Amino acid sequence: MEEYQAIQQAGAGFWDMLPAIITAIGTILMGWFGYNQYTKNKMTDQKIEQWKKEEKEKSAKRSEDLAKIYGELWQLLHGLSADRVYILQPHPLSSNLYLSISLEVKENGISPMKHNIRRMLISDIPAFAADLASRDFMYYKDVSSEIKDDKMRSIFLTNGTDMVVIRKLSDEKYDWIGSIIVEHARPVDTPPMVYRTLMASAADNIRFILPEYK
Repeated sequence: MEEYQAIQQAGAGFWDMLPAIITAIGTILMGWFGYNQYTKNKMTDQKIEQWKKEEKEKSAKRSEDLAKIYGELWQLLHGLSADRVYILQPHPLSSNLYLSISLEVKENGISPMKHNIRRMLISDIPAFAADLASRDFMYYKDVSSEIKDDKMRSIFLTNGTDMVVIRKLSDEKYDWIGSIIVEHARPVDTPPMVYRTLMASAADNIRFILPEYK
């Protein structure tokens, strides 16, 4: 009888303490969930900061690369006494649907070519685009008679271009990522080998740092 009463008292004591036990367990669980959430938030903050750092580094690298590319174009402009020098890029690189001029330098008083070739369908100039993609070097002494594609010839002549020299750009992933184009508004007597040498050097310095046109 005494043992039974003792058991009853113990049971009663357990039920009396149950609310306190539940509260204690709840406190522990809330603390655990809170710590877990805090840890996740810290990890998220760290990832965001890492992303910001990487984007800042990418932006700085992109600015540095663009400065180098412009430097190469200016050297060609002055070294070859050209009127315009620019980079024509196919995009997207995975399918080559369009052509756009991405970077351009020119002499004072010469109108830019950039606004004339922007998202031009490659299918509109298939023969000329095929030459850009397949030939490393092209030298057109007389645009009016040597460029067979009617649309490209018209664009060049309308913008006062008399002579065009083109150097293909490639990298380790794509065979054609763009073309360096040097234009003259008047005939010049510079030998083709000079263009070939200077433009090949510029292409080597540009091709691995040229941003994809988007």
